[in-house]
Formats: sequence, C-alpha cells, structure tokens
Amino acid sequence: MSAEQQNSLIAMLQQVVDSQKPRQQPPKRFNPRPPGVIQSGSATDAVVKFLSKSPGLKTEAQIVWATKRTHSAVSWALLRLRSWGQVDAIGDPSRNSRYLRYRLKVEKGEANGFPLETQAAKW
Repeated sequence: MSAEQQNSLIAMLQQVVDSQKPRQQPPKRFNPRPPGVIQSGSATDAVVKFLSKSPGLKTEAQIVWATKRTHSAVSWALLRLRSWGQVDAIGDPSRNSRYLRYRLKVEKGEANGFPLETQAAKW
C-alpha cells in the first residue's frame, strides 16, 4: 500500500469517526416578531387603538378611513383579532349579513379596552 493510499484511507476513516460524534445543538435564535404578539405601529395595533377609543360598532370602511391603512391591512388585522378572540364581529342588520361591524370584546373589569375605573373617571 503506497503512502498516498494510506493517507486517503486514514482521511476516510477520520471522516467516519467524525460523523459518529454527537452534533451540537444550534443556538436558539431570537425572533423579533413572535407569533400572536401585536407589534407596535402595525395595522393590527392601529385597529385595536381605534376600536378602543371609539365606542360602538364600526364597519371595516370606517376603520380603514380612521386608521389610514389599506383595505387589505385592515382586513388581515381584523381576521387576526377575530381568531384571537379580541374582536366581536356582528352582521349589519341594515345591509346584508355578510357586511360585518366590529367592536373590541369587553373583558371582565374593562370597557372598550380600558379599565372600568378609567372609564368612570372620564365621564
């Protein structure tokens, strides 16, 4: 066996040994936009702020006009908020029931997204 063949055989055996070693886990990565979190300045954030400040039911067109966001951005934001259970969608009785009106869900101890004490102090 020549020296060159012996070196290549040793290199191949070293590769086999290296492949059998346990691999290190890659470091955990930081996700600056985790799922399910409303990012500050996003269309979802703008929709939540608008609905929390304005009482009553609002149509999608009213939300688009007030937030100055595109129709698609507001539609997506409303879909996300509905899937998270943060927004009520109610059929518009004066139009077809497919036309929805939206409001923030009132949670226990809150009204329009604000604590009840704050609401009472405002009036």
